[in-house]
Amino acid sequence: LSIRWVSNQRQRWGSATYANTQIRISSELQGVPEYVLDSVIHHELCHLIQPNHSATFRTLEARYPQLLRAQAYLEGYALGRSRAEGERAEGERGENSAD
Repeated sequence: LSIRWVSNQRQRWGSATYANTQIRISSELQGVPEYVLDSVIHHELCHLIQPNHSATFRTLEARYPQLLRAQAYLEGYALGRSRAEGERAEGERGENSAD
């Protein structure tokens, strides 16, 4: 019934609630290429049909024509985000340490 951005979802790109057919997309993805966002939405729509990551789910998910490209983008995006957070944490530790 709805797809909306949420800012409290940092560990997942998206989530779906079968009971009320709502999809939430992490605001972390604002600005990604359209095919990436579409792949996350497609993934969550598949969950409304098949709630787990079974073979049936993977068959449904594979229908998205740019799935592998989008997955590669998200893997790189996650790695870059993780490194940036690590560098930020390292900088904060350096600022707070007594020399």
